[in-house]
Amino acid sequence: MSNFILSPRGETLMILKARRADAGSYSCVAKNAAGETEAGFTKEDEGRYTCHAVNEAGTLDTDYESEIIAPPKFHRTGESVYEVVEHETVTLDCAVATEPKPEVIWYRGEQPLYLAGNMALSPDAMQLTIRSVSLSDGGKYTCKASNEAGSSDIDLILKVLVPPKIDKSNIIGNPLAIVERNIYLECPVSGIPQPTVSWTKDGHPVDVNDSRIVFAQVSPPALESTETQTHTKREGDALSITCPIRSAVDATSAVSDISTDGRRLQIASTSLSDAGLYTCVAINRAGESSLDFKVEILCTHLGSQKCRDLEGRHRATYQHRWAATNSLSSTVSGVTVTTAKPAVTVIPSRLNRPTNSSQSFNHTKNFGLSKRRIKRNRDYERTFFEYILRELRHKDELEEIMVVPAPPAIDSSRNDPSPRVTIGRPVTLWCAVSGHPFPSITWRKDGVEDYLPASDVIKILDDGQMLEILDTKREHAGTWTCAAENDAGVKEFEIQLDVWIPPAVRVSSEAPIKAIGETVTLFCEASGNPPPSLSWTKGGQPIINSVEGVRISLKGTRLDIPHMERSDVGDYTCNANNEAGSAESTIHVDVLVPPVIARNNIDMSPRLPTGQTLMLICDVGGKPQPTLRWFINETEITESNEQIELGHTGKFIKISNITLQDKGVYTCIADNVAGNDTLQYNVDVVQAPIISNGGAQQVIEGELARIECLAEGHPEPVISWLRNGIRVETGVQGVRYIADGKNGLPLLPSANIEFSEDKTRINIISTRLSDEGEYICVAANSAGQAKQKTQVYVG
Repeated sequence: MSNFILSPRGETLMILKARRADAGSYSCVAKNAAGETEAGFTKEDEGRYTCHAVNEAGTLDTDYESEIIAPPKFHRTGESVYEVVEHETVTLDCAVATEPKPEVIWYRGEQPLYLAGNMALSPDAMQLTIRSVSLSDGGKYTCKASNEAGSSDIDLILKVLVPPKIDKSNIIGNPLAIVERNIYLECPVSGIPQPTVSWTKDGHPVDVNDSRIVFAQVSPPALESTETQTHTKREGDALSITCPIRSAVDATSAVSDISTDGRRLQIASTSLSDAGLYTCVAINRAGESSLDFKVEILCTHLGSQKCRDLEGRHRATYQHRWAATNSLSSTVSGVTVTTAKPAVTVIPSRLNRPTNSSQSFNHTKNFGLSKRRIKRNRDYERTFFEYILRELRHKDELEEIMVVPAPPAIDSSRNDPSPRVTIGRPVTLWCAVSGHPFPSITWRKDGVEDYLPASDVIKILDDGQMLEILDTKREHAGTWTCAAENDAGVKEFEIQLDVWIPPAVRVSSEAPIKAIGETVTLFCEASGNPPPSLSWTKGGQPIINSVEGVRISLKGTRLDIPHMERSDVGDYTCNANNEAGSAESTIHVDVLVPPVIARNNIDMSPRLPTGQTLMLICDVGGKPQPTLRWFINETEITESNEQIELGHTGKFIKISNITLQDKGVYTCIADNVAGNDTLQYNVDVVQAPIISNGGAQQVIEGELARIECLAEGHPEPVISWLRNGIRVETGVQGVRYIADGKNGLPLLPSANIEFSEDKTRINIISTRLSDEGEYICVAANSAGQAKQKTQVYVG
């Protein structure tokens, strides 16, 4: 908290040097015996505040500009649901009203938004623009705004509208009907939202009150039972659960039982007045689409001129006369037709199913000069053709109406040119075929016909026209071939299925921890389909390529830090994104720092008096954490003992009740793989003087008196003498006092004083009664002083 200063009463908080870590919410709480209250701020509190101080000497004003930062707030004037027509452009607006502008992050569902090629953000990230919107772009987008005061988010729903589209691939635009027979007009429409279908005839709405007109309908699924069903099995047994869906009634037999959607128009019993142009119009909010049907009604008999004219015009349009020879032989898919005289009209027709697949028959019938022989030798799914013989006005003219086979045709409009599916999701491949007889359909995968296994994963439905993969795997990617075959030919259609796989990513490095100045290289290995794009972040922030700093390869698979610095330490994340998802992998990069022992505010030559406690600190930094060793006079301290306590990890040593024997050189050595550092303490122990003798001494007058002062201490104490409170001076003319030193020898001829380590004494020559008194020895050094009194009696 050294960076913060509070005023004496606490009403002012000062941050000396603001750092990024100091950002946050601060509260002022006032408390006394009656309770407490906390001051809060709102945006309205922002403005200029003036402190006005007045006393007898004058006035002083100080202005403060207060800026209140509020959490981001969204001010929306409309719905948070956006609707856009497919292939158009839409802009989603975050609409944040907070100043200054907060940091904005966009999400798609629960994941951060990956900007595809058709997406762009405004410079302040407040608006997301999506060009050429597709169905896959629809869904929930979340705009999250953050600043120092907090964060807020808002959900924006994008709905993609698809204009109505009528599938015309299997539509007969000019249907033919017989009077009093049923006719069906289909309008297979799709779109989002579901289009509304309306029908017109010759530009006028179809009369829905006409009892002969019925709209085809689709019934919702119904269950035979809605009660919970219990199935009990033992472990390892097989379990089969059937969903009891009630089968829908066939529309051809019970149309009224199915709910209306307007896609099919049925006229139960046609009349000549029903002929005309019918138009199916599909409308939704995205637009409209229409399809015309030209309906012709033929009579059931030719009794009237009108009916004969209709029949003649119809024959003139569709009739293909055979050569005017008396004999014609033609082979069509293994069928031989021979006729002598009559003209033949060939009309395509839907065929009926055979009653016996192995049936082979001969049919011979005579009509005047005409003889027809038909032989069928193959198994068709439906009868190869049907014929109608009709006698016209001349008895010797015979018209034979025959059905000829049509080769298979495949409608490719129901598939994307290159369908894509995310792994684990279902996909349907369509092979909408037509032909006469109805073709048999087979599927191949990469040219292998027997690829399809007997499993629940791949289903063949609708007579082979639909292949459904319920749980897509990697091996399902490739070329799928739909082959349609009947007696008129073979048609194949290839579908290139691409299976999208979410990315998998792994970051690695031979050595993510290096010494300062060395190079660190990170590798990002990513897989997925499509190949993911790679980006790097450090601590959540994007990394930008620089010439002198971090360098990222063109494809993002490699990141180099050429000269490691302390600022390069952190978590580096490789982000992989593709259309199927995203993934990330993180590695921690650190630097090797040689040990550095702190020396600030440390006395490396401590002096302590005996009896006190010695504490020596070895505060070291480095990466990896250095190991510490202590030495006393070059002897290593390996563990604590009774006199020395070795701190945890060796950060200190502690010696209690220190003595003179504990002085010396203490060395701390710090080591790691990056280097070492050494710190030396020169410890000096001082001892206050101690005088070990004293008391009273009886001396005979006229003799030599010797008074000893046995003092010891460290450093060597300085000794002085007092006689009856007066300092005894030596070296003065006529003075009879001699202070002896070592071995009893005088220091100087006049002073005779020597301070030694073991003893010091004063000699009184020819003692007199006046020499009697109190003699005090004073021993002093830097640690203190000591006094000892000796009482001398002369008698």
